[in-house]
Amino acid sequence: MLISFVSRNNDLEGYWALGKLYAHALSHATNTVELDLLSGQLIPADAQFAAMIHTYSRMFARLLRGLGMPHDRVREARIRVQFDVPVQQGHYPLQSYAKPLEATLDIRDLGGSTYSLKALSWCHPHDPHIEARSTRATVEK
Repeated sequence: MLISFVSRNNDLEGYWALGKLYAHALSHATNTVELDLLSGQLIPADAQFAAMIHTYSRMFARLLRGLGMPHDRVREARIRVQFDVPVQQGHYPLQSYAKPLEATLDIRDLGGSTYSLKALSWCHPHDPHIEARSTRATVEK
């Protein structure tokens, strides 16, 4: 699920969702966004991300069902994305203006055990003037 989240297939209105999240974070003077998969909330909040949040909350619920784990056994499930983080060993720099990011999926159960998964990638803030919009975007009528 985390790999799907950081992939280019995470599309929001025809643009890469991570680029839009990065621009959103910068507009709130932060380099971090957090998606609560249980409540469907984004911090900092913005309604433009509602469909993406809903998609990943549903995906998480399906994964739990597939594992036979009741949804109410999960106390917390969050995806946190930190943009413009230091380059980590083995994470080779790109020859572009993109900055490294770290995405983390944290799941905590009722017993207090926490399970984490990290993914590293590269991203730049969304800029419609230099990006091509995907053909998957909803066509306005």
